[in-house]
Amino acid sequence: MDVCVRCEAVQEYCHYETFDGRCWTGEVIVMQRALWGRMKTGRCLQIPPNFLEIHGNDPMFIGCFHDVLPLIDSECSGRPECSILISDPSFNNIKPCYADLKMYFEASYECVRGAVQCTIISVISNDEVHNIILSIL
Repeated sequence: MDVCVRCEAVQEYCHYETFDGRCWTGEVIVMQRALWGRMKTGRCLQIPPNFLEIHGNDPMFIGCFHDVLPLIDSECSGRPECSILISDPSFNNIKPCYADLKMYFEASYECVRGAVQCTIISVISNDEVHNIILSIL
C-alpha cells in the first residue's frame, strides 16, 4: 500500500516559471491537482482593485480554468522527479479564458514510497486525446 510521505500544498507557477516535482530516493510523484487558467488573484495574477470591480464578474476574465491533470499525470506521476516549463507549447492550445490574457498553472502532488504502476487508457473526445488513470498499484 502506498503511503504519502510528503504531501505538497497547492502552489502557483507563473508564466515562464518551472514546475519542479521532486521526491526523495525510493519515492515517486503522484499528481493530485493541476489547473491552467486564471483561478484567482495572487502572486501570478495581480489585478488592480478598480479593474477587478469592472471585470471581476466576467467568468472568462477570472475564475476560468481547465483541469490539466491528465496531461500533467502523464508527464509526472510515477516518476521520482519532473520539470515542466509553464510556457510549454502543450499549454498553448488550452484556452479556458480570453485568449489574450496571461494565465498560470496551479498544482499539488504527493510523494509516495515505492514504484507506482499505472494503468492508463487514452480516450478521444472532440478530437482531443485524454489519458485517464484507471488504477494505481
